[in-house]
Amino acid sequence: MTLLGLVLLWLAEKLAVKKGLYSLPVLKGDKALRLHSLQKKCGIAFGTIVGVLLITQLLFHCFVSPWSLLPPDAGQTFTDTTAFTKYIETFDTPDVTLSDKRLESTFHLDYEAETVCAPDGSPVLTYVHRNGKVINVRFSWDGNTLSSVTTYDRDDLMYGLLRKIAFHMIWLAAYPLTAVITGIVYLVRKKKLR
Repeated sequence: MTLLGLVLLWLAEKLAVKKGLYSLPVLKGDKALRLHSLQKKCGIAFGTIVGVLLITQLLFHCFVSPWSLLPPDAGQTFTDTTAFTKYIETFDTPDVTLSDKRLESTFHLDYEAETVCAPDGSPVLTYVHRNGKVINVRFSWDGNTLSSVTTYDRDDLMYGLLRKIAFHMIWLAAYPLTAVITGIVYLVRKKKLR
């Protein structure tokens, strides 16, 4: 990353000289050493900032799911297990256009019962997931008692994905901003060397 920063600063300087934005002074002795030190410091700063941005973006991408970015009131919450079972066992297909017969046949399969177990391992609830609109189910526990069940559909997932994309766009804007700020700092401090 540091090497990348040094190369970008060197290229920016060469391009500015070629376009006639400013001319390179002939530096000798102490000034030349200070210029070299400034280039190194700016390159290291740029490389370090870009490295930190990249690592945090990769960690965010790998460890933050779209479900964790949903607001607390997202989804449909049931405190009564009977109402949840009735909702999840009601056959409903997702709002998609099915042009392929193979896709259409997947919504008419025999479904197996799913059993939800408490943290101590005892079965609490058994249901058959027939509602095709529900793509994620979260269970909230109060000790070994099921306190609530929240179901999420594709709209909830899309909202979480869009929020995740928005965070990535912020990171993508930070990369060129880092280059611009580092370049400005370099040029201002270089002018003071004259």
